[in-house]
Amino acid sequence: YYPALLQAAVRLVRERGLPFAGVWPLISRNPARAAGLDDRGSLEAGLRADVILVRADPDMPAQVVATIADGRLVHLAEDRLAA
Repeated sequence: YYPALLQAAVRLVRERGLPFAGVWPLISRNPARAAGLDDRGSLEAGLRADVILVRADPDMPAQVVATIADGRLVHLAEDRLAA
């Protein structure tokens, strides 16, 4: 269940006080490497520009509000941006 990865990262940040940058590789870089996708998983020069924007309100589950894949905006949840 793909949304569980994001929720797991946010839970580690909220409940364990870990830095978001420290837990993100668990759900981004590491799975990409395991799948043999060496051109993605982290933001570095020469890699694909796949990015998600996340809204992580303290009392709500985290939500993806936008997705940029290969440098192009491919998803925008406008209703999630206006608060």
